[in-house]
Amino acid sequence: ALEHQMADAISAGQVARERMHKAAGLVDKVNEQIKLIEHSPHFRRRDPTGENGDSSSTSKFVAKHAAKVEEKKRLTAIVKEASSENFGLEMKRKRIQSQLEEKLKQLKEQSTIASAARRHADRSAQHAEDLAEHAEEEREAANLRHLARQKAQSTVERSEEDRSGMETQLRVAQEAADDAEKCAQQARLRAEQLTKEAAEATDHSKYHKLVERRKRANVDAVRLYEASVAKKKEEDGKMAKAKRLFDTSSEVLSRAEREAAAELHRANAEQQAEQNAINSYKHGMQLRQRADEANKRAVQLVALAVDKESAARQALDYKRKMAMIQPIDYDLAVVTALHSSKWKYWEKSLTLPSFQMHSISENTVLQIEHSRDDSKMQWTEYNKLHLSRTFPNLKTRISKGTSNYNPMVPWALGTQIVAMNFSSCDENLLLCDGRFRENGSCGYVLKPPHLTETFTRGVDLADKPERWSFQVLGGYNIPKPNDWVDRRISFTGGGGGSSINPFVRITLFPGVPISSARRVYQTRRVPSNGLNPVWGDDEGHTFDVDSPKLAIVIFSVWDKSDSGDEDFIAASPVPVSCMREGYRTVPLF
Repeated sequence: ALEHQMADAISAGQVARERMHKAAGLVDKVNEQIKLIEHSPHFRRRDPTGENGDSSSTSKFVAKHAAKVEEKKRLTAIVKEASSENFGLEMKRKRIQSQLEEKLKQLKEQSTIASAARRHADRSAQHAEDLAEHAEEEREAANLRHLARQKAQSTVERSEEDRSGMETQLRVAQEAADDAEKCAQQARLRAEQLTKEAAEATDHSKYHKLVERRKRANVDAVRLYEASVAKKKEEDGKMAKAKRLFDTSSEVLSRAEREAAAELHRANAEQQAEQNAINSYKHGMQLRQRADEANKRAVQLVALAVDKESAARQALDYKRKMAMIQPIDYDLAVVTALHSSKWKYWEKSLTLPSFQMHSISENTVLQIEHSRDDSKMQWTEYNKLHLSRTFPNLKTRISKGTSNYNPMVPWALGTQIVAMNFSSCDENLLLCDGRFRENGSCGYVLKPPHLTETFTRGVDLADKPERWSFQVLGGYNIPKPNDWVDRRISFTGGGGGSSINPFVRITLFPGVPISSARRVYQTRRVPSNGLNPVWGDDEGHTFDVDSPKLAIVIFSVWDKSDSGDEDFIAASPVPVSCMREGYRTVPLF
């Protein structure tokens, strides 16, 4: 809503300014008309008392003057009204702009909060992944503990079964020991009885036999008793070992049960934490989406705010410049033929009257040169009915380390005035010198018809391409370069000769609005001969010239040392339109 209000305020302000400027223009025209009327002889001859006599022309001029004064008052009131309306709209625009800046600040804060939420969501997602990995490891450990618990349970069950069997065997052994004890007791009683009977009897032989049998039976019973006691001790040891194993298994089982319960609680807690992390991640993703939307909105609002700020700055600049405008004297305005206007876009420039001209800097020329739209064609059309001038940029020249820009680009687009820097000589200044050789270096050269005529019925105005072949044969009396130093070294280690090693370089500028369109051909080097070098260029080189009426060829001679260093000697630029076929000499400068 604020953007629409801002746009409405700007459009309304623009309409008010246009109305104010239109009314101001009409006021200026009315002022000029009033001045013309006041300077006219008929108006000056009017009667100061108001009586015009029989002069009808004087009365007409007085009535016209009064009407123009009334029209001036009416237009002045319109200007004041439009100015007040423009001021109100400007205040409204500033208020809306402050609201937009506040909204932008809130969006930045929301973007900061969203960024923090996004970072929190990323950390939550990382934590959730770590918890998932930990939960997976704990599940595997729980499975292992469950297997250990099952094995311990089976071991306890086997131990319980062994214990039951041992207790049964021990009970049987105890019963056998009790039976053996009873038998031994009975045997002792019987032996005592038999001993008494033997003491009473006279014939002891049969009693001796019976005693021996009883003794053997007693020995066997004692042996059986001892074996039963030993077996009982063995079974008691086994039972104690089984009891210890049972106690250990019971302890392992209880510990496994506690660990299983703790692991189940931990698994439930991890599952809950994982669910919380998933919820946090979803919430973070929602916040991140909202943050991205807020960022996009903030970028749009920032761009809109920048545009509005630029528009406001331009409006203030325009207002400041309008306040600086002083009324021009009528006599000076009458003799002024050209007026400078700032270039904004060619669609508007093409609608300007012919006395309006543009001053375009080198950087703008480069932008138009590399643009892919119709800027070059529109500039060419503009130059057919208007004047334009270009000038070098000091900062650009310092950064590139050269003194001048390529003048072929504005010339190819029809520019009438191309300013150059004459403080130092370079290739581009040679092009400027070659351009005006076409008319005896008088400083004025006509443009070709395709850059001046808008339409001619039945006539092809396009510049037809040509093909030129060059063969460099020889030269004479070629001087040494300025500040020349002999850098060549002789085979003996001493200084070499004092002659130069000249070669010729031919550079074609084909006359198209592209700086990189130039083509270069270079001959071989003639060693140590500056008096009458002969290159004998039998093969030569052929150039295709796109626009012969604008193209320029630079013939330059250079000195090339044995180490590869090149020094400029002299050159001569020649327009292609001035060249003729045959054997030609080119004086160098």
